[in-house]
Amino acid sequence: MKRFMDDSNHNQRSNRGRGGRGGYNNQRGGYQNRNEAREVDTSKDTPMLTQFRAFSKVLDENNDRRERLVKISRDITIASKRIIFLLHRLPVEEGNEEEILREAKEALVPVHLLFENITVELEGQEYYKYQRAFSPGLQEYLEAATFLYYLEAETLLSKEKAEEDLLRANSKGLSFKIDMTDYLLGVADLTGELMRVCINCVAVGKENRVQKTSGFIRDIYDVFCRLKVDDREIPKKLEVMKASLQKVEQVCFNMALRGSEYPKEMIMAMNQDQYQEMEE
Repeated sequence: MKRFMDDSNHNQRSNRGRGGRGGYNNQRGGYQNRNEAREVDTSKDTPMLTQFRAFSKVLDENNDRRERLVKISRDITIASKRIIFLLHRLPVEEGNEEEILREAKEALVPVHLLFENITVELEGQEYYKYQRAFSPGLQEYLEAATFLYYLEAETLLSKEKAEEDLLRANSKGLSFKIDMTDYLLGVADLTGELMRVCINCVAVGKENRVQKTSGFIRDIYDVFCRLKVDDREIPKKLEVMKASLQKVEQVCFNMALRGSEYPKEMIMAMNQDQYQEMEE
């Protein structure tokens, strides 16, 4: 009995040795082959099997398109964040405003090309079937575009104007529809960037800009409070927007009521300390 068990264990070890990594490679190779396009003999298929093959092809095409849209959305998000970081230099770099705005507009060109790729993917397709695939990138783009527009024109970029900009930049003449919820979420994120602008403006003594930007954030918040949108993200954004507004109003309070009591440098330091406490 002991000899039989020893022989059996020896055979198992021998099989593992022969298969070992080679067996894994064979399995992996088989997996790769299944993913590769190959001709299939369909001459003996039943009508039902033929129909299911067609269903499988459609599902594969839909999944591939969705993956491509997710990839494009990630690229848009990365590029838009870089534009936002660039624009935050604007309040603190005196005499360099036009150069920063020019760089930001140039950085939008490749982003518009990415949206052109989305319009090509969506041509002849259902928009809302794939909306969730590119919605994060669209919201980030709207945050960057509205941020740039406000710093240049001191007003809010409308949804229609944003759609016109994308259409104008599309070499194929394909329009891109911006969903209203995505637009609102992008505008909600804008208020967070404007709050940071106010803090930066205080640091360099631009009090008038702080007051003006504070009023703009308050107007957006008032409109959002009256909105009735069936989306679970809007209430979350509203809470964040309220916190941003409170930070800006605290900064304005320090400047208005304590400005006559303390030197300007102390007011700036006080605002920076309070901002850091709120962030924590």
